[in-house]
Amino acid sequence: MQEHVHNTNIGFDLKYSGKDPIKLEPHSCTYIDLKIALKILATTMVQLVSRNSLVKKEINIREEIIDVGYIKNIIVMLQNNLEKAYIIDPNEKIAQAIFLPLVKIA
Repeated sequence: MQEHVHNTNIGFDLKYSGKDPIKLEPHSCTYIDLKIALKILATTMVQLVSRNSLVKKEINIREEIIDVGYIKNIIVMLQNNLEKAYIIDPNEKIAQAIFLPLVKIA
């Protein structure tokens, strides 16, 4: 995982690892490959959620669930709800990953 800043945080920060800035056009969605993959235990799932700092700027991700069957790179879809373009800079935190236990339902 990319960064777990404080041991009291429930999420891991996911960063854009590209070398060039990405321009998010107004009222559009852009897919960003984070170039990382996770090995998820069968008893766990990962929920990708928006970062509060970006939500305040009207930039959200489409929330996703990752389970044991997904073995590819994590791709985040960022949605720009602004009237103007927004730039994602290299190494900028763009999402959070929350690891959750699965509960077996009988």
